[in-house]
Amino acid sequence: MFLLILIFILNCSSAPEFHYYFLSYDLSPDYNTKPRFPYILGIEKFDADEVYNNENIIYRDSPYEIKYYVYRKWGSSPRDIVSEKALEHLRASGLFKSVHFYPDFYDIDYLLRGHIKSFEEWDEMDGWYAKFSIESEFIDIHKDSTLFVLRTDKMIKAESKDILSVVVSMSKCVQETFDEIIKKIDENLSKSF
Repeated sequence: MFLLILIFILNCSSAPEFHYYFLSYDLSPDYNTKPRFPYILGIEKFDADEVYNNENIIYRDSPYEIKYYVYRKWGSSPRDIVSEKALEHLRASGLFKSVHFYPDFYDIDYLLRGHIKSFEEWDEMDGWYAKFSIESEFIDIHKDSTLFVLRTDKMIKAESKDILSVVVSMSKCVQETFDEIIKKIDENLSKSF
């Protein structure tokens, strides 16, 4: 009898379903236009604070504690996601002749590197937020000089208190951040071009 009950329980219970999330936003690149600058940009794979070096989705309601969702994860690590978005965004910007990951492609004029400081859900009484912070550095390879270091911090409220809404807000955070980085790159290159 015990064995029958155990078999019944095991058949009735199902394993929890895992959910994987990715960032998404439209860039609408115009590949028919001539690049604004005749340079090649290399993007170094972004670095991240240790807690962001895996696929776990972090959420917080206190600056003193980190929590993870068990069955909800990023499709890859935040450093991989953000590095890919940087590549896509800068290719679509029309600023450069070409954009590649560095050191996969060595013949570059400029280098963009970044360090992710936060990539998480932040829970407040009034709602859930996506929080994204990054410090980026733009380097002239030929002069071996840093043209700028830019710290951007974004926190955008999700439409509702659910993880998918937070992912949509995180997409907006990353898009706005790369819009700012591209504007800063354009300003710096325009001075010397």
